[in-house]
This record gives sequence, C-alpha cells and structure tokens, in this order.
Amino acid sequence: MFIKPFTRYNKTTRERYTVYKLVESYRKNGSVCHHIFVNFGRLESLETVEQKKLLASRVSQLLTNGGNVLSTSVADEHVEELARYYFNGN
Repeated sequence: MFIKPFTRYNKTTRERYTVYKLVESYRKNGSVCHHIFVNFGRLESLETVEQKKLLASRVSQLLTNGGNVLSTSVADEHVEELARYYFNGN
C-alpha cells in the first residue's frame, strides 16, 4: 500500500489543491488498477512528505493486523493519533 496524491480543482474559488488516499495496486486483465482503502483528505496538518509516508505505513500496519499492533516506528504523536483516527473510520 502507498499514499497517492490526487489534484482537485474548486470551480468556485478557482483553487487547486491536493488530497491524499491510501491505495493498493493490483493487476486486472493485464492492466494496473488501484483499490482505495482510506481517504485522508488534504492532510494540511502534516508538513513533510516523510510524515505522510509514515502515516500511510502506520495505517497499513493497523489494517493488516486488525489494530492490535503497537507502534514500533519513531513516529511522532501526531502521526500516531491520525493513524488511529483513520483506522477507526472517524
């Protein structure tokens, strides 16, 4: 699984912005497809790309292990809090 940016355009304000989604790639009839697991939204509270990758990795861990895994990374508290938030579907 990886985090994928999607560019969006607001017609009213003429603003371009990016939303992020946790996706898994797979092949179907010889073409690559993506299955979206979590819509993260804009993720404005995370400044660096590394934090966003860490969030995607942590949510992926939680989804794989059913939420019964402790954080073993050096993730900061904010990333861990967001990972639990998105895992619980809130």
